[in-house]
This record gives sequence, C-alpha cells and structure tokens, in this order.
Amino acid sequence: MKTFRTVSSIIIIILLVVVYPISMTLIKNEDFIGTYYCVNIKSDLIMEVCGTATGIIDQKTDEAIISDIDSMIVVNDAIYGICKNQYFLFNLSNRSVVYSSIPMPQYSTYGLLSPMEYYEKKTMYIDIVGLIVLLCSIFYIIKIGFFYDSKKTNNQGGSLSLFEVNGNIKER
Repeated sequence: MKTFRTVSSIIIIILLVVVYPISMTLIKNEDFIGTYYCVNIKSDLIMEVCGTATGIIDQKTDEAIISDIDSMIVVNDAIYGICKNQYFLFNLSNRSVVYSSIPMPQYSTYGLLSPMEYYEKKTMYIDIVGLIVLLCSIFYIIKIGFFYDSKKTNNQGGSLSLFEVNGNIKER
C-alpha cells in the first residue's frame, strides 16, 4: 500500500510539473513556442508581441493603433514610447496619438521598457501565484504519499474498525 502511494505521488508530481508550464502559457496569453505574447493595457486595449513586431491593438475593432514599438511606458492615462525612430504619446482617454521627433520633456524622466520587459512586469504576479500553488501542491502530495501514517490502517490495507463486545473494545 505504501509503495502504491509513493509511486502514485511521484506520477502526480510529474504530471503537475508537465501541466504547470502549459497552464501558465494559457493563463498568460502566450503561444507554446514563445513567439506570441499578449497583455491587457486597458479592458479593450492590448499590447501584442509577435516575433519582433510589437503593437497596441484595439480589441473592439481589431485595429493596430501603434505598431513597431521599440520601448514604452504606461503613465497614468497615457502610453509614452518610441516607435519607428520617433516618439509617440497615446492618450488612453480620447484615443489620440501624437508623434514627435524629439523626446517629450514631461515623460523623459520615466524609464522606458522594452515591450517584453513591460509584458514580464505585468504578468509577474501570475508567475508568483502559480509557483506558490505548484509548490504547495507538490508539498501536499509528498506529505500524503511519502509520509503516510501507517497506524491508521491495518496490515491488509483496510481501515481499522473498533467495536464493543461485552464492554471491551476489540479490533477487527
């Protein structure tokens, strides 16, 4: 019985380790080969990274608002960044884009992130929560499978049954 529990625990741990990256890929809107990443900026705006092409997409119209982004930062109600060797400022409230050949002074103090760095920053909490759940699951399975309390079962693997015969408690 103990050997069966140990083997089944090992199999379940292996399945968890295999399923974990697949589930994280699905939750984080990635593809399985690592060439497509997607993160929500607002409820109807997403940033897509597909290979080397990066853009901000309006999900309602499926239209690319800004494409070929080199670096960017989301500040308050605006997205500031660099694309196609020029600076841009995208106002999230009225959906207007302003392009400039020189940096905009009010946003020059912010450190720009590459789209991949922005994606990793936005999805970092998913990795942390997923890792905690995975480790807790593995710990629980190890606790049950490897440190199973054999005092709770008899030698045949069945559960103990106590009953009273003439005032005496007997084991079946």
